[in-house]
Amino acid sequence: ANADKIAKMQKELDDLGSEQQEQAGFQKTLEEKISLQQSNLQIVDEELTRLEDAITDKEQEICDLKNEVAALDAEISNGLEEFKQRLRVMYVQGNDSLASALVGSTDFYDLLSKYDLVAKHDNELVSNLKEKLETCQQKQQSLEEEKNALAEQKASEKQKKEEFSAALEQLQDDYAMSTDESIRSAAD
Repeated sequence: ANADKIAKMQKELDDLGSEQQEQAGFQKTLEEKISLQQSNLQIVDEELTRLEDAITDKEQEICDLKNEVAALDAEISNGLEEFKQRLRVMYVQGNDSLASALVGSTDFYDLLSKYDLVAKHDNELVSNLKEKLETCQQKQQSLEEEKNALAEQKASEKQKKEEFSAALEQLQDDYAMSTDESIRSAAD
């Protein structure tokens, strides 16, 4: 009769032993998952830092370009204003002044062609400045688009981070519960 009791107790001990092994295996798996999830979080944090740095760089480039655009704008305005004033002075002072300003003109047609050269030079100057301005504005628009794309990536990474954090928290809760259960089992 005792043999039966002993066999029954041994079976209970064996069952407890296998439960404890299962519990230990479960906890080990949870520990590995927690470690992997912490790695994921670290990778996401590094990516967020990289994206924030890239956004800061883009913002600086945009700021520099805005300054360049403002300077070019001022240069164009000044150039046009100077040209208009020269024309006004020439007009107010009459053809004699215009003729003396364009020294060496042999006749009226020569005078006009020289005047056209002056105007053409100013037009080219203004035209070149306008071209530079347009290039800067296009570059600025392109940088704004790049910055927006980076901001979208950053938002996506933040979402990932939240998901990873929630998953890590759940794993840590599961681990804490399994540890509590194994302590209770050992106490029983």
